[in-house]
Amino acid sequence: MNFNNYVFAAPYFGWLLRGAANTVMISAMTATLALLVGIPVGILRQMAPAFVRVVLAGFITLFRNMPLVPFLLFSVFVAPDFFLQCTGKAIPIGFEYWLFIVCVALNASGYIADIVRSGLRSIPEGQVQAGRVLGLSPRQVIFRILVPQAVRISTPALGTRLIHTMKNTSVAMVLPIVVDSLDVAGQGARIAGECFAWAEPLVFAAGTYLVFSLMLEALLWYICRNPLLTGREYDAA
Repeated sequence: MNFNNYVFAAPYFGWLLRGAANTVMISAMTATLALLVGIPVGILRQMAPAFVRVVLAGFITLFRNMPLVPFLLFSVFVAPDFFLQCTGKAIPIGFEYWLFIVCVALNASGYIADIVRSGLRSIPEGQVQAGRVLGLSPRQVIFRILVPQAVRISTPALGTRLIHTMKNTSVAMVLPIVVDSLDVAGQGARIAGECFAWAEPLVFAAGTYLVFSLMLEALLWYICRNPLLTGREYDAA
């Protein structure tokens, strides 16, 4: 393999560095949106009235089980055409980028909601009763007793899910996204399309994802092992 010609040569190396930066930015936006949607859905799925729980169960089931690539293709190619037929207006150029972020975030939010719900279900009922005895309102019991513990319990699974979401950004290469907004895998495919050398740029892209995943894994390990953040002590081993 000739990395000097197909990875480190100009302008290819600049494209790959831009793609790596885009990967970080896209991952941060999708993770933030997924958490903002998934955590409230998980709480309401456990605590809300029966009708709301049924609706949210449908939301979780839909986005957790829908394959990501068909979902993206439908959202980027079918939904805009349907919008055009209904309103007579086309979506703005470049809007596919934001549809991609929303779709990946919704896919992750279904998993995050179930993770948070599982964390809530793991808390003993006695803690809820103790909160009521202390005179806390139901809202205070949820947000001062249950949610903080559920988030700490769920942190390892949430971190793993967010790492997986970061890797899902690589599917952007199948969408008509502006080339300057593509992630590192998309930039690798761009190089391959220009010089017909697939191995070198995609090996670089895979290595970039591996480095990012290991960095996030190390951060997750630190969070889970830090008693100031988790409230629990761990053995040195």
